[in-house]
Amino acid sequence: MILRRITDAFRRQDWFTVFVETMIVVLGVFLGLQVNNWNAERADRERETLIMDRLVSDHRGMTNQIDTSIEIYVEIFNAFSRLMDDIESGAAAPDDREQFERDLDTAFTGSLPPQRSPAITELISAGEMNLISDDQLRADLLELDATIQRTAGVFSILFDGNMVVEEVFISKIVFDNTISEEGKPLTYGVLQADFEAMRSDLAVLSAISVRRRNATFMLQWLHGLRRDVAEMQTKLESKK
Repeated sequence: MILRRITDAFRRQDWFTVFVETMIVVLGVFLGLQVNNWNAERADRERETLIMDRLVSDHRGMTNQIDTSIEIYVEIFNAFSRLMDDIESGAAAPDDREQFERDLDTAFTGSLPPQRSPAITELISAGEMNLISDDQLRADLLELDATIQRTAGVFSILFDGNMVVEEVFISKIVFDNTISEEGKPLTYGVLQADFEAMRSDLAVLSAISVRRRNATFMLQWLHGLRRDVAEMQTKLESKK
């Protein structure tokens, strides 16, 4: 309809009408684009709000996971300390066999590294990190995510090293394990622990010392990571 009026105005050389009708078309296109932009920005902000909620939840879960890992490595450190005390006591065998067996179980366990924020991994994968409008917050989130990925690498290296330590230590222990006809464990314990052989073998004492030192290192790393995650959680909550 408007195009017909503009064409008729051209024929009549009614330049004022041509100008007015053209401006109406231009204004209509401009307003349409602007409305689309407004809608897109509003949709992005709504998505950002949802993302921020997820990030707060993710980092709260990461804090809980790190706290659990810290508790585990404290138990590992204490277990190795008791094992070292038992060996260096001069006794031929552990006085408290049940505690000794519990310490063995604890000493050679570990925990999974803290997991990355699912929200961050999804944003990175989709190339949508720009949905987080705060440039500094976005950079801080990426830096923390890189630290968490490095943590997984540290866990992997120490785990491989701990396997070697475990082989040296348990070479002086005879385990007592039996299962039922259905394949269910019946006994899981220690039949013999040669403390005299352990005391005289520097490799065993060194293995215990290294494993305890690794636990100390992991605790230092985890406490630093927990501080970083807690600070990020505070930042995220302040942006909501």
